[in-house]
Amino acid sequence: MKKMSVKMQITLWYACFVIAISLFVLGIVASLSESLLLSGTEKDLIEHVREFADDIDVDDEEEETSDFYDGGFFFSIYDTQGRLTGGSVPADFPLDTTLKNLKVQSIKGEGHRWLTYDMAMTHETQVVCWVRGVASLSAFSQINSILLNLLFIVCPLLAVLAIISGYFVTGKALKPVEAALENEKRFTADASHELRTPAAVILSQCEYALLPDTTREEMIECIEVILGQSRKISALISQLLMLARQDSAKERLELEPVNISMLTEIVAGELEESASGNNIHLSLELEESLVVKGDQNLLMRMMVNLIENSIQYGKHGGSTWITLRKKGSYVEGCVRDDGIGIAPEHQKDIWKRFYREDKVRKGTEETHSGLGLSMVLWIVEAHGGTIRVDSREGEGAAFTFLLPLLKMDTP
Repeated sequence: MKKMSVKMQITLWYACFVIAISLFVLGIVASLSESLLLSGTEKDLIEHVREFADDIDVDDEEEETSDFYDGGFFFSIYDTQGRLTGGSVPADFPLDTTLKNLKVQSIKGEGHRWLTYDMAMTHETQVVCWVRGVASLSAFSQINSILLNLLFIVCPLLAVLAIISGYFVTGKALKPVEAALENEKRFTADASHELRTPAAVILSQCEYALLPDTTREEMIECIEVILGQSRKISALISQLLMLARQDSAKERLELEPVNISMLTEIVAGELEESASGNNIHLSLELEESLVVKGDQNLLMRMMVNLIENSIQYGKHGGSTWITLRKKGSYVEGCVRDDGIGIAPEHQKDIWKRFYREDKVRKGTEETHSGLGLSMVLWIVEAHGGTIRVDSREGEGAAFTFLLPLLKMDTP
């Protein structure tokens, strides 16, 4: 059975939550609407009965009034014995309903519900008659029914719209998470591949060195191979740890004034032997005393990676040009080689982790892990700079970066 996606799981939980909230709201509205409408009807009934009673002159026994119906309220007058003496009474209202002074009663008739409010009229402390007001609850029931029907239609529609919108919002929100998970899977697979190859070489060389007929010279060769592969693993692990700290936001920059001109000259000097081994000439054109605020170790790693990259993919017998100059409030640096270059369609991919330029720079030997340029990009951006590549196949590649100059305090 196929496992349900995280997106679908979240949507289902969200749907259950929305449905539960909708049912809760329906229940609250259904219970409150009746009590609120009933309370409003009672208040109006009491007010109308009092107004009707104020218009009656209890001293004039022959007074008559024709205002026995007003806005849905029926009024009637009873004598002290509870006999109807005047007024309007609904046809199906129970005439034997007991008179209760200043009390609201809910009465059920044949197919109808009624509210009544009775008031005793007194003269010199003696009850001379009763006034009763009657209000039909049929209209109230219709209003309540319409309201509930409307809610039963609107709430499910709103719930469906909320679920649909939630599905798309969840999908959009999870895109970065899904991308991160996919990158993690690819990262793990690539890291495993990178470590598996040198580990296999070390294992095979150890087994060969332990054979009984292995000569001393062969054993030394095996040890040299093992040493080289161990250094490769050590460098790879170091880069992986740095990238892991970067991803978890634990890599803090140790910011300080750094003379990037001097730093670049030192790095180029250290890599001179490597360049000579590939018959590549390093040419430096560095403006002096260019100072940036940055992490010296990371900036050194950036320059090492860029220059090593140009040596790795430069033309045998060619050159690598390294320049630094001031450009406004920035330092502009460039590392350019005259190697085989990079096709335009691959230039956006070289910044990805474990993406080897060997795949696109055919004819080169695969010796790098594919983490160098990814690390360069992160270091440059962490220092508030930018970097770009300009290249054509067969014409070499130029990596140009900009880093903010250190603002010097002026007196």
